[in-house]
Amino acid sequence: MRASLRLLRTVRAVLVREWYVNLRAYRVSFFLSTGMASLFTLLIGYFLYHTVFAGRITEEFAALAGTDRYMSYLTVGVLVYLFATRLLYPVRTFLVEHWEGTLPVMTMMGVPRLAYHLGCVLFSALYSAVEVSVVLVVVALSIGLELPAVPLPAVAAALAASFVGLYGLSLVLAAVILSVRDRVVVEAAAFSLMQLLCGVLFPVGYLPRAAQVVAEVIPLTPSLRALRAATLAGVGVGGILPDLVSLLVLGIVYTGLGGVLLGRVVGRVMEQTA
Repeated sequence: MRASLRLLRTVRAVLVREWYVNLRAYRVSFFLSTGMASLFTLLIGYFLYHTVFAGRITEEFAALAGTDRYMSYLTVGVLVYLFATRLLYPVRTFLVEHWEGTLPVMTMMGVPRLAYHLGCVLFSALYSAVEVSVVLVVVALSIGLELPAVPLPAVAAALAASFVGLYGLSLVLAAVILSVRDRVVVEAAAFSLMQLLCGVLFPVGYLPRAAQVVAEVIPLTPSLRALRAATLAGVGVGGILPDLVSLLVLGIVYTGLGGVLLGRVVGRVMEQTA
C-alpha cells in the first residue's frame, strides 16, 4: 500500500512539473512542425488519390484496408501516428536528465524510474490528445471525414490499450537512447520504421511476410487496426478484442524488458560519471 502511494505521488509530481514547464515554455514550434507534417501527409495523399488514382482504389486494397474510403483510412492512420509519436516523445527524458546532471540525484533519492517515466508519458498523452484534436478539426473542415456511428467504448478501450503498449515500447527506446547518448538517430529510425511498417499509409498486407512479422511486434500496428475498425467500420469492443489483448501483452513484455534494460543502463551511466 505504501509503495503504491509512493508511485502515485511520483506520477502526480511529474505531471505537475510537466504542466508548469509547458505553461512557461509551450513548444509552439514543435506542435506546428508535427501538425504541419500530418497535414502535408494528408494533403499529398488527397492529391494522389484524386489526381493520380482518379478517386479509385483496387478491390485488393479495400479488402486489406477493411474500407473503400481511402481518405478516411489515411486520416485515421495519420492521426493515430501523430498520437503515438507524440506519446513517445518522453523517450528522451532520461538522456535529458543525464545532460542536466540530475540523473544521479534522482537515482540516489530513489525516485522510481518506471513511475517517473509513466508520469512523463501520461502528460505527453494528454498533450497529444489536444494536438490531435486540433489537427482533426482542421481536417474535418477542409477535406471532410466519412465516419459511421463510432462506438465510443471501443475507441476508449483501444486508446487505453494503445497507451499500455506504447508506454512499454517507450521504456525500451529510452534505455537505448540513454545507452548510445543520441536521441535524434534512434527517434528518427524508430518513427520512420513505425510509419513504414505499421500500416499508417497503406495496409500491412502489402509488405513482405518478414516485414509483417516485425510489424506485429510494434504496438502501433494493432493500435491502428483496432482504432480503424472502431472508427471506420463501427466495430465494438468484442470485435477488436484480439488487438486489445495483443497491445496489453506487448505492453507487459516491453515494460519488463525496458525496466531491466533501463536499470542496467542507468547503473552503467552512474559508474561512468562517478
